[in-house]
Amino acid sequence: MAHIEKRDGRKKPFLVGWRDPATKKMRWKSFTHKGKADAYKDEVSTEFRKGTYVDRRPIAVKAYALNWLVRTQPTVSDAAQAYHKRAITKYIVHVKVGTHPKQV
Repeated sequence: MAHIEKRDGRKKPFLVGWRDPATKKMRWKSFTHKGKADAYKDEVSTEFRKGTYVDRRPIAVKAYALNWLVRTQPTVSDAAQAYHKRAITKYIVHVKVGTHPKQV
C-alpha cells in the first residue's frame, strides 16, 4: 500500500510512495500540502484494492502497442500476431501518450 513521508526543508515536503505491482519498483509523488498527499495516497491505495491501478507516467505509443500485443497473445492467432506486430513496428511513430507534438 501507499505511504506518506515528510521531508523538511523542501518545496514539496510531503512524499507519497508506493510499489508498482507490475514492475515492483518504488514510485513517488510529492505534494506541498499534507491534505493533498493524504488524498492521493488514499486514491492509489483504493486502486490497489480494486485492482484498477494503472501507471500514470507517459509511455511511448509503440511500446504500449507492443505490450498490448503480448497480452493478447493467448487469444489471437499467430498469423494475426505477426500481422499486427509488423504494422506496429513499421507504421507507429515513437510518440509518448499524454504529450502533444509541437505544431508547425
